[in-house]
Amino acid sequence: RLLRYMPGIVIGQSARESKSLLNQIGQVLGKMDKALASFPSVPPVLSERVFLWDLKQVPALIAFSEHISNDRHRQIQQKVIADFNEQVVPLLPSMRKAIIQ
Repeated sequence: RLLRYMPGIVIGQSARESKSLLNQIGQVLGKMDKALASFPSVPPVLSERVFLWDLKQVPALIAFSEHISNDRHRQIQQKVIADFNEQVVPLLPSMRKAIIQ
């Protein structure tokens, strides 16, 4: 298997998470973003490589559909990619680029 489905919820989608925890996560990511913003440019090692976890690569993940044996999970993957293509891809050119992925 390339990836294994892990049941659960994403941070920020549960009523059990405190606002304090979410604020702390946001502060850490903000500090990282601010520190990385001082880079004069994106290092070549990062700008020349394709990282599948980079959001602009979501459409390429459709190539992995055939490796998802569970029909329901495959349908979820395909729906997420289709929604991304429809709702996010048109906005990508106007979005800020960052090193944090």
